[in-house]
Amino acid sequence: MRVIPRYVWKTRNSIQGHIQSVQNMKLRTLGAILALSLASAPSFAQTCSPVCPAVGLSTAFEYIRVVDIGPIFNFSGDNGGYADFGTTFGGTFNAGSSYSYAMAPGFPMGPFSEGWRVWIDLNQDGDFLDAGEEVINDFGGSVSGSFVVPSTAVNGQTTLRVGMSFGGPVPCEDVSEGEIEDYCITIIGGVAPSCDASSPVTGLTSTVNATDVVLSWNPVNLSVGCQVTGGLIPDLNQNVRRLGTEISSISIPQSILSPGDYNWMVKCACSISPLDLTPDSAIDTFSIPALRETAGINALQIETSISPNPASEVLRLEIAEMTGHYEISVMDMLGRELISSSTSSSLTELDIRELAPGSYMLILSQNNQTLSSKLFSKE
Repeated sequence: MRVIPRYVWKTRNSIQGHIQSVQNMKLRTLGAILALSLASAPSFAQTCSPVCPAVGLSTAFEYIRVVDIGPIFNFSGDNGGYADFGTTFGGTFNAGSSYSYAMAPGFPMGPFSEGWRVWIDLNQDGDFLDAGEEVINDFGGSVSGSFVVPSTAVNGQTTLRVGMSFGGPVPCEDVSEGEIEDYCITIIGGVAPSCDASSPVTGLTSTVNATDVVLSWNPVNLSVGCQVTGGLIPDLNQNVRRLGTEISSISIPQSILSPGDYNWMVKCACSISPLDLTPDSAIDTFSIPALRETAGINALQIETSISPNPASEVLRLEIAEMTGHYEISVMDMLGRELISSSTSSSLTELDIRELAPGSYMLILSQNNQTLSSKLFSKE
């Protein structure tokens, strides 16, 4: 195990003590500094599937100056803590083969000995946490050596990540001082990619915006579709399916959701026929706030009812207290308007024979303000 010389620690501590007086100001402006750094850094296309995010929060002491790993050769310089070089400096690696490496830091202040780590997302699952995915672990200034790409690596494009920091980087986490670089490489001679439905979907996140709710997850590699199941807590009685290639997120307009607390989960399919589904994922939650009062009308006090529910041909809407002219919309669970009507009557009938069986939302509005929303099913 290599030991940092005492004079290196002393020198670094002296420098850190010298700049301590400005640290609070730097922390307050860190968001602005990062924004400027990212705006001024080169923009590189990401061609691999997304991986877990990680950045260096400061390159004041050190940054990655040069990377020479197998077919990758890049004088990258200071990129403000992170750079995604895509396939610009990528290359092809053979599973089971040995490759040499040499990496060197740059020092605005220093020099110092650094912790170097290199990971490859061998199974293309979006992280570097699996066995064997750390292929280089070194320490020093400029470092060099060799490594072997495991024979179990999955063929195709995947991400190689280089991390360098004074304390040593760890997978999928930011480093306080240092830099992270991602490269999109191609693996050949390894294991043919396959879809594994044995484990549940992970990475569920929900973001409630001003007008919609965005639900995201990490789909199973090579899956052909995913299904979101959710509803007002404790019910999980509504389904939305996503097929094709864009199966990692869905946006739902707030206008079709009643105020309250929602829960949701996801499962993906490796095949449709025969059906090969993952187990249910963990359950995530989000909340839709109550509608605000507008023009003296509180949306929660507009009493409406619909019948029958489920309905097959005609849906009847009854409004308890009429206060003028209303607009009626029937929307599917993706927020698409399928029926548009208007009424000045307390009892209105809607022809829903053209709707496919499934779940829909009836929206009652006035002057572009949503007054009531009702969920119903078409048989």
